[in-house]
Amino acid sequence: MATYSVNLSAGNEKYGGNESKKEELQYFSSGNMPSWSKNQPLLFWQFADNNEKANPFRKFKISLPEELSLEENISLVEKFIQNNLPMQPYTYAIHSKPAKMNPNHMNVHVHLMFFDRMLEEDRNISIEEFFKRHSRKKDGTIIGGAKKNREIGGSGRTNWLRECRKNWADLVNEKYKENEIDKKIDHRRLDEIKKEKGKDGQLIDANYYDRKPRKRLGRKIMQSPAIVFYL
Repeated sequence: MATYSVNLSAGNEKYGGNESKKEELQYFSSGNMPSWSKNQPLLFWQFADNNEKANPFRKFKISLPEELSLEENISLVEKFIQNNLPMQPYTYAIHSKPAKMNPNHMNVHVHLMFFDRMLEEDRNISIEEFFKRHSRKKDGTIIGGAKKNREIGGSGRTNWLRECRKNWADLVNEKYKENEIDKKIDHRRLDEIKKEKGKDGQLIDANYYDRKPRKRLGRKIMQSPAIVFYL
């Protein structure tokens, strides 16, 4: 059974470095940065930390298929970003380590940190203005900082996250099929899967999903030393 895990957290604490994470690093990348931090992603996150009152960042932690190569997993992450975070500044790090539940398998995962405010292609917003309130004058002139993506942080967040979770499952399953790997992941809740299996008469499979979700390991995901240490 392939592993599905897509968790989203809102970062509201300072970042820190943790050198023990360095040994697990497989790949690291940033993108959609404003011009003043194009080659200095750490500068961007430092300013976000100091100037954004609510959430200086949000972070996905996503399990990656251990059956795939590093290049294939990088491609999956990049496609996920293109589909769901096309205008958000982001930084991500891919790690691999022996799985706690089964050391014979590898726990390959990505920490994907992103920002609510969007990169606006038609506005070159300075470092002094970027984190200020976004507004519009009566004549339609846009002033202030970069606009926040309300789909991510507003009332539409639940639907957005549901679509993100489904999109990740679709991307992985497509890659499994392409590589002729007889596995599949499912983004739905266990009770939803069980109900469908029962309707189709797949009682053995249905009984497998009649269980509590696995306990999540490593709950301290608000801070991002796994990412920021490498900036």
